[in-house]
Amino acid sequence: MEKPVQITRLPKSEFYETVFDLYEKTPAVPSQIPLSRLSKLVSERVITDKSVPIPDCIPCGACCIFGLVIPINRREPEPLQKYLEITLDGADDLVIERVLERDKSDGRCTNLEGVIGEKIGCKVYPDRPQICRDFDAGSDRCFGYRRMYGIDPPLSDAELAEAENKLSRVPEKVKIRGIEIKLESTSVMFNRGATDIGKQLVEVRTLKIVAHMNDGEVKDIHTYDPAKESWYEHELEGFTWDEAKAIIEQRKRGLAIT
Repeated sequence: MEKPVQITRLPKSEFYETVFDLYEKTPAVPSQIPLSRLSKLVSERVITDKSVPIPDCIPCGACCIFGLVIPINRREPEPLQKYLEITLDGADDLVIERVLERDKSDGRCTNLEGVIGEKIGCKVYPDRPQICRDFDAGSDRCFGYRRMYGIDPPLSDAELAEAENKLSRVPEKVKIRGIEIKLESTSVMFNRGATDIGKQLVEVRTLKIVAHMNDGEVKDIHTYDPAKESWYEHELEGFTWDEAKAIIEQRKRGLAIT
């Protein structure tokens, strides 16, 4: 017998209200270096010397407790037994994000077991989302998290100056830092072919995807009909403008609906 899947739907504003509350409960100290400048991949290490060994994840878990919004890709929910669907405010039928649940007491992922910095485990490790799989232990971002949670000591003034000097020599690409999906317009269409009089008036909605770039610019990137296209807010994050536009064009040609 298949296990039941527990899906909880929350309006976007209500969801992020809980996220902001959880930020106040997380034990991390501010990062010495903006996390956006620290790569998640070992192959892209800049400030961590190649001689530094990759740390063991089991007595750590810092990366799992820091990310309060862990999105789930559209093909991933099937093996997961519990997750949240985030809906557009005022339109509970329009899902604009799927995420893992967080513990309301300390902000940790509800799939975490154990004690951060001592021994930690993941109850859904084989089915964990892609964002978890794409994070490398031993990356610059990994060590950044470890310092934030006191697992590793903070950088000394000399180490911090050296790290900032190394980062200054690496050009930072302009990428999408965050995506916001908004209701652009609502109209009513008369469907003359409908035999049911209650279905002759059809509501037509248009949604707009707004890209917040890491250089501070905010730009509209795509407008779409949710009856024909489906988007989650995390799907274009981390891409350059041109990469995101290419993804949009590919989706439009397939008109994928989930």
